[in-house]
Amino acid sequence: MSSERSIAEQLAGRSFAGVDDFSNAELAYVLECASDAAAHRDRYADVCRGRIMASLFFEPSTRTRLSFETAMLRLGGQVVSAVDVGSTSLAKGVTLADMAKVV
Repeated sequence: MSSERSIAEQLAGRSFAGVDDFSNAELAYVLECASDAAAHRDRYADVCRGRIMASLFFEPSTRTRLSFETAMLRLGGQVVSAVDVGSTSLAKGVTLADMAKVV
């Protein structure tokens, strides 16, 4: 358990743009947490209350986008979305990494 607490502390406050931003141990921890949340949905119903998730999908992936947004709503949070790359700063030449930092 002490190693899990350490991993949780390492993850707290960090931003992630992709799976490559996680170590193997961090990714295993996140998957364990997801499994626990799936098994005990009632415990997690308000864990994201007051939080906002930015959903940035620039590929035609309606099912995936909606599943992410639904998950956030089920956790009590809110969602803002961008689905058209042409209406973002990427169209002006800003890098994806820079845009993700701003978002």
